[in-house]
Amino acid sequence: MGVTLVEELPFAHVVDARYADRAECAYLSRVAPRVPETIPRLIGRIITKLRRDGDTHAAFNGRLFSSLKSRKIMWHWWFADVDDVEKDEKKRTGFAMIMHVMKDYFVPAKFPSKQEIFEIFCKILINVLVVTDNCLNEIGKALYLGLSGLDHSCNPDAFVIFNGSKATLRSLKDDVTQYSDKVSLLLIFFFFFFFFF
Repeated sequence: MGVTLVEELPFAHVVDARYADRAECAYLSRVAPRVPETIPRLIGRIITKLRRDGDTHAAFNGRLFSSLKSRKIMWHWWFADVDDVEKDEKKRTGFAMIMHVMKDYFVPAKFPSKQEIFEIFCKILINVLVVTDNCLNEIGKALYLGLSGLDHSCNPDAFVIFNGSKATLRSLKDDVTQYSDKVSLLLIFFFFFFFFF
């Protein structure tokens, strides 16, 4: 099973569609009986957390939310510049759908700028993990600041397993016995596709 290299709790997550944190309750009551998709809720939770606490939550390796990549985003098997989102009708429509849902999330006086939402959306596309149960069924999505800094590989050094929303990085190779920024992860855990892509 490999050595445990590190464990991390998420910066933000949506694991159970029925569960809402305190800050999200007002939003969900405004949109009831509708239950928004995971990504708009995750964006809302991130904005709320950043406004409440600032960018002060550092991961085990010192990474902050502001240090996450957002200038390049992954679409299927290739990379595209953020500008490509605005040029691609399908991607533009998908982001417009998220913006429409986000208008219900915040009251007008506290609504974030389109640029702020877009920047967080791009960071999620690059850095989010699909949280799975013991049978590898998706149960949610989460943003782990520390683990998101690791490279993905088809010949990985480690893999991630979940206990609820807690992620545990475990080694796949005998010579990998401690955490390092050079550890690479199993590619399959990182790909997810939105309902509109």
